[in-house]
Amino acid sequence: MNYNQNIEFQQIIIDFFSGLTGGVISVTACAPLDIIRTRLNMMNSENSKIKYTGFIDAFKKIKKLEGLKGFFKGYNATIVSVPLFHSLFFTSYNYLKSQINQIYGNQNLALQHLVSSIISGLICDIITNPLWVVKTRIQVQYMHQNQNHYNKGVLNTLIKIKNEEGIFALYKGLGASIIGLSHVAVYFPIYEYIKQLIQTQKNCQQLNFFDIFLASVSSKTIACCITYPHIVIRTRIINFLLDYNSLQNDSLQMNSHVMSIIKDLTAGSVAGLAICLSGHPFDTIKVRLQMEKNQTFSKCIISMYKQEGLFSYYKGMESPLVTVPLVNAFVFGSYELYKKLMHVENEDKFTFLNGLFAGFFTGFANCILIGPIELAKCRLQMQKNEKIHKGPFELFYKIYKKEGIKGIYRGTVATQFREIPCYGAQFASYEFFKGICIKYINEGKDITHLQTFIGGGFGGIMGWVASYPQDIIKTTLQCETGKIQELDGGFSRVGKQIWQNEGFFGFWRGFSACLTRAFYANAIGFLAYENAKSYLQQDIDDKIEKLNQF
Repeated sequence: MNYNQNIEFQQIIIDFFSGLTGGVISVTACAPLDIIRTRLNMMNSENSKIKYTGFIDAFKKIKKLEGLKGFFKGYNATIVSVPLFHSLFFTSYNYLKSQINQIYGNQNLALQHLVSSIISGLICDIITNPLWVVKTRIQVQYMHQNQNHYNKGVLNTLIKIKNEEGIFALYKGLGASIIGLSHVAVYFPIYEYIKQLIQTQKNCQQLNFFDIFLASVSSKTIACCITYPHIVIRTRIINFLLDYNSLQNDSLQMNSHVMSIIKDLTAGSVAGLAICLSGHPFDTIKVRLQMEKNQTFSKCIISMYKQEGLFSYYKGMESPLVTVPLVNAFVFGSYELYKKLMHVENEDKFTFLNGLFAGFFTGFANCILIGPIELAKCRLQMQKNEKIHKGPFELFYKIYKKEGIKGIYRGTVATQFREIPCYGAQFASYEFFKGICIKYINEGKDITHLQTFIGGGFGGIMGWVASYPQDIIKTTLQCETGKIQELDGGFSRVGKQIWQNEGFFGFWRGFSACLTRAFYANAIGFLAYENAKSYLQQDIDDKIEKLNQF
């Protein structure tokens, strides 16, 4: 082993034991808070044997009914799972970060931190999920009828869950945990950014304890506020049978509706993640082609790779990677909500016109959220080798200081003009294709994976055909700087400029890149959505069938 390898190995050992030590200290100090949080996550005023009205009430009741030991239930599982998670996470995170940095240097540091944190989190979630299941089951069982079902330790609980529910029960909540990787995707880039900010302000390389504490608390608070819902969902999924063993028929029906909503949101998040990961490189090329005249699709791909490297295709990905899964959860959730409100959930009742209006409804609801995200993405995608903005947070701060809150919502009117017809055409086309396949090809049977893939791609293309000129105007507006005076946010002004300077074809710059992205990103997105929804629905049906047997 040479000197450099020895140093690297020593650093891995240090990271491992630092994470282990930090995990043990945090688990012991925060165990009472973790118990209260987990039980409040599981609160169901109608069915829980023990009910809490809030944090203080939970603290008092646990102390009164269970004593001091009540605050440390599940501690044995926690003292194994949390330190193990942190030691593995920090070891893999720092190792991956250093390896990626050796290849790409200091380019796109936020993206490097993002990739390192997500990969590390995925590895650690898969390894430690069975221990999280055990921990949560032990912590909340006192709230339910069978209070001593898991009372013989961690190993016995693992074996009991495996024997009673099968090996896959130990991985309940893993899907929600994977969606929850958005937590580390938010936390670590913000943490690294705040550290760099403090170093720059103090003009020093070494930070003291207070500086690191400030960076950690600030980034953790922001990440928790954004991603906390996944913790509640994960806790509910892990404890589904415990929570609802004593349900009556009316309560069972109510909770099946809740699980249906969670199903739609989760499947939408999975689709959003698939669309973002598969389509972002072509989205970056599309934005470049929209803003740079006399460029062709192939030339743009080659020049970006030669001049800026492989990471150039993923510029601006930090913002959509964190937000697009949440936005798509909202998109598909709104879509399914419209179908429920209009009582057209059955495929035979769902017409082309239903799909069109469902898409309009979805697009209108979505544009409220997506404006600032699109702004950050477009501005960061337009950066070449020069580093004007280090990331989305610095970008928003600079825009706010220079242009005010209106600057952050620049192009929102254009986004509305794009989103409403885009989703209308996309969902209508997809449902039309789906209906044709079911009626004429499959003879009443559901569509196949291949048909879903083709239908999703077809819907994506039709959506962009209906909205691409508006997207050109939106991108142009969002890459502008300065105060906005017009009532329509500059939409008509920019539209006139493009028409006068470039004519009809000016509204279709970069459409080849968009078509490529539109087909395969939406094909993958719809395939991911339908499969996730089908899997989750089957899981819900199985659970309800088991509950009906009680």
